[in-house]
Amino acid sequence: MKNILILILVGLIAAAGLWWALGESNVSTPEISVKKAGEMIKDGAEGVVEKVEDGAEAVDSTTGEVMEKVEDGAEGVMEKVEETVSAAGTQLAGAETPTVDENGNELVGGDAVAPAVTPGEKSFTVIGGKFFYDLKEIEVEKGDKVTINFRSNDGFHDWAIDEFDAKTEAVSTGGESSVTFVADKIGEFEYYCSVGNHREMGQVGTLIVTE
Repeated sequence: MKNILILILVGLIAAAGLWWALGESNVSTPEISVKKAGEMIKDGAEGVVEKVEDGAEAVDSTTGEVMEKVEDGAEGVMEKVEETVSAAGTQLAGAETPTVDENGNELVGGDAVAPAVTPGEKSFTVIGGKFFYDLKEIEVEKGDKVTINFRSNDGFHDWAIDEFDAKTEAVSTGGESSVTFVADKIGEFEYYCSVGNHREMGQVGTLIVTE
């Protein structure tokens, strides 16, 4: 494309030079020195070529600078994106387990929930299997009204505590049963599964009642 423009401009300058030579000589065409006209045309053409080449170099230089700025900008954007992704990954990796659910209830352990909206009332979901409870300890204060929502995820089990005369129904896998009692004694008390010899096999936990 640059070569075509140069050829066109050379032709134009040649014609212009010839016309100028005719005008300057003030004589008829046969009297013009062919050599002089040729030199004038050549000089004019060389000037045009130099200008075109200078312009092309300027365009190339400007284009190069623009491309460098674009590349620098793109690299900057990528660095920011990588930093953001890295920060997000770090935040997720170090994120703490939520302590409240969507209703504002305190998550106690497993999927156990203790409502914080009513002082003096505690509710816990306890999951039992062969032969365990997901909550090994439950802590409440003296005078709290405690509700245990028991669910079996494997086998036939219940939840019982003798000191407060509280016991759920025994349920099979997927079954649920609840019991409510008032923790009116301070101390540590064992709760257990009363089915068969599950207690002896380790399906127990501790209720801790503080002042």
